[in-house]
Amino acid sequence: MLVTEALAACSAVLGRAAFAPGSAPNLARAAVYALNPLRRPRVGHYPASYTVYVNTRCNYRCDFCYLKVDRLESVELTIPALERIVNHPFNRYAFRVTLGGGEPFLHPELFDYIELLKNRAKYVSVYSNGSLLERHLEQLERGGLDSLHVSHYDGKYDAVRPAMREVTAKRLVPSVCLRKIITVENLHQMEQVIETALEDGIGSVVFNNYYPGSDAEKRLPVTAGHRPYLEELKRVKAKFAGAPVRVSYLNPVEPQGAFNCQNLGLSIIYDAHGNVAPCCFITPPKAQYGNLFTDRDIWNTGEMMTLRRGDCASCTNCFFRKGISNRIASFCR
Repeated sequence: MLVTEALAACSAVLGRAAFAPGSAPNLARAAVYALNPLRRPRVGHYPASYTVYVNTRCNYRCDFCYLKVDRLESVELTIPALERIVNHPFNRYAFRVTLGGGEPFLHPELFDYIELLKNRAKYVSVYSNGSLLERHLEQLERGGLDSLHVSHYDGKYDAVRPAMREVTAKRLVPSVCLRKIITVENLHQMEQVIETALEDGIGSVVFNNYYPGSDAEKRLPVTAGHRPYLEELKRVKAKFAGAPVRVSYLNPVEPQGAFNCQNLGLSIIYDAHGNVAPCCFITPPKAQYGNLFTDRDIWNTGEMMTLRRGDCASCTNCFFRKGISNRIASFCR
């Protein structure tokens, strides 16, 4: 099921735009590598996707956010910095580029970045809290953005809905995804979020498990065999079978499972200086994981290969630990 869903999702993306030569074969190699449970620590292909932080500012202060923006030095991306990252040979075959933050729509040059990337035949995604969409509807209409991922936050999404409905009704962005963090305390919200997506014309929903940032939060992630989740999952899947929305359900935590992280062979994250983060949970990017402009092969630094072997204290409670079944499919949205 995973392979079928992954190939279908990736084929849909590749069919929506023209990509630079070599992107499709590289994506295929990355998918094969990610799906292989016996993969080696050394990677022989290029990233299929990468994320660039356009800023570290956000107008929200969410307690659960793993990127504590209020503790970070404010860093703003510039056009020359993005060009340097995009033009680097290591990134030549990446078909998708995600612009993240912080809150990307706070950056005054965001749509200049989207235009730059589209001129280089990239599939461009933006991850946002959605709070500033209403201000940018005209720019979205002419901006060329391929995929918009908006987080569903309790008590805040209702204010975002009018803008989201306009985005979907006018097809300002071809692919719109609603993302929600699910814990043992809000299992019932899966049904509500899918209903919201259907009402608002949103074509895709991704449920993410909770990433515990401290010992006190270890009770929050949904673990393998958690009966209330399994019962709710069965009920929700039955209710929305055949509904016109793609849903990627969360991955139950298996803290004792064998390390099998797919993310470390698919994508990579950069800050404005080219420093690297191996995944979104080990952030912000730091020189210790490599730098695009000073390391010969940032994919295979000692730190990166150590992570792929599972020697990572930060990954003890990570739901990527045993590989996550919705990763490749949601990665292609």
